[in-house]
Amino acid sequence: MRTLSVLCCQFTSLIVGVYLIAVTASGAEPGSDRGSVQEIKNSVGMKLLFIPPGKFLMGSPESEPGREAQEVQHEVELTKGFYLGTHEVTFGQFKQFVADTNYQTEGERDGKGAYGANEAGKIEEMHARFTWKTPGFEQTDEHPVVDVSWQDAKAFCNWLSEKEKKTYRLATEAEWEYACRAGTKTAYVHGDDPEGLATVGNGADATARAKFPGWSIGIQGKDGHLFTAPVGQFKANAFSLYDMHGNVWEWCEDWYVPNSHPQEKQIDPTGPATGKAKVQRGGGWSSDSKRLRSAARVGRDQSAYRGCYLGFRVVLEQSPAEAPKESGTAAEKPAGGRVAYMLLVNGAVTDAVVKAANIEGHRSVVAPYIGTWHDIKGMERIQSGRLDRLERGEIDTLLIGTLHCYPHAETWNNHVGLDSTPAGLAALGVKNNPTFHIVWQTYVWPVGQMPKDGKKTLDVAAMKKRAASEPLKELEKLVDAINEKHGRKVVLISPVGVATIKLVEMVAEGKFPGITDPADLWTEFNMHSNRHVLALTAYCNVATMYGVSPIGLKPDFSQVTYGGGGKGPGIQSMEGITEEQRVILQNIAWEAVSKYPHAGFATTK
Repeated sequence: MRTLSVLCCQFTSLIVGVYLIAVTASGAEPGSDRGSVQEIKNSVGMKLLFIPPGKFLMGSPESEPGREAQEVQHEVELTKGFYLGTHEVTFGQFKQFVADTNYQTEGERDGKGAYGANEAGKIEEMHARFTWKTPGFEQTDEHPVVDVSWQDAKAFCNWLSEKEKKTYRLATEAEWEYACRAGTKTAYVHGDDPEGLATVGNGADATARAKFPGWSIGIQGKDGHLFTAPVGQFKANAFSLYDMHGNVWEWCEDWYVPNSHPQEKQIDPTGPATGKAKVQRGGGWSSDSKRLRSAARVGRDQSAYRGCYLGFRVVLEQSPAEAPKESGTAAEKPAGGRVAYMLLVNGAVTDAVVKAANIEGHRSVVAPYIGTWHDIKGMERIQSGRLDRLERGEIDTLLIGTLHCYPHAETWNNHVGLDSTPAGLAALGVKNNPTFHIVWQTYVWPVGQMPKDGKKTLDVAAMKKRAASEPLKELEKLVDAINEKHGRKVVLISPVGVATIKLVEMVAEGKFPGITDPADLWTEFNMHSNRHVLALTAYCNVATMYGVSPIGLKPDFSQVTYGGGGKGPGIQSMEGITEEQRVILQNIAWEAVSKYPHAGFATTK
């Protein structure tokens, strides 16, 4: 097969600037609220995120420090997605449950209380003075509830289920580890070094040892908290879940049986049929680093055990009709359209993702030539005959990219009204093709130093500042004006800028495997996007164009190349994105697109 080369400054260029993408989709109007949102907020103010189905290696490799023999590593496939609490259930949320039901925890009912902490930081034996309301240290409504048994946690889930007429429960052990890992295979989500826990979780550390001389465990760094921390104080994982390492151990649905992990592959496992204890995962504020690993597991009595370092988070089950639609499924699969790629656009990468999504009818067509990206400043500037294909209604999808985020581009400055080129292209397209739409992709141009001695640098803070600047708001206003004029959503915005900033942050924080320097997300000489940013861009494009999630797609990039223009390093292959990286990129893209109203998805109330 002939290699598809994408040359800089041709129709399928490397640089992905501001895209104008027209789309055709079957069923719902493109740009209408499509499917379920990826984040919901329930009746008690709890945020839950959709965790997509997938495969992962559960357990730990034999070489992992702190590993226990029971953590047999084996493949697990989860065939159904689920919603999981972004945070652990808080004191305030549990207080709502108690106020609504007059519930008494098992420690309150049997008079034995729970394990609590004294002023010296020592965990004392169970006593009636220790309950979820008085664990031995101060708790606000934003701290995780503690000193609750597995039965107490289940009672909370049952209350929520009855209250909302939905099914709430605890996570299975497999769901919990899958959500914790979020595509990683290392001991912790940030890598294998336990010292990194200071930024991602609340465990035993130098903070506690300085206050409590009796402590000897924990990392050398400081996480800043002696006991529990308010939820969400540390960095989230790639699924945007907080406190999966530390703060409080979390109850799971499964019975705990030591050494119960099999060696063979499991599909949707729910644990042993019976047992004498229930699984706890994640470690707590008093745990040593080995207990905070993604694979670490313990088991405790479901009724009698109540600890001041033990809480829970909840799962919300979704029926197939309610869950966000995954790409490539037969149900409500969108129809493709005729796509024209213009100016600085990588069409080959986008086509590969569309093909992986199994979107029938999608095909690339020759784009109209309206000049270089320097020239666009009004429809009257476009030479006669160059818009013939739009005038004949032969294009359903128009994809156009420029170097800078329009309307910030100098060549388009002060050209953002209904007499602008984008507005003119939208009007011409709709006039001759009633299914014509535009999806406009934002892009964050890298801010940093060009290489002098073979080493480039990236200013992450400056990039974030630029991404949050006024041009995006101006862009949204222009899109709103165009859509209002036509009485429907002719133009959508694909939030690649938001997704790119998220990727830059993850690399800077050491949470994106295989890349340690954010500058390496752009090519060595000309600061054009590398394969990871190009793939992320395509995932956002396809999600916005067709209203489908890119999660789980496995595009074939083996025949796709990029680069080759200017002073760049030459033609490069799109191959080289690892499975772990692919999962993270797809989750970043879907997180950005599905939460962005201008991409046509519902907002969360």
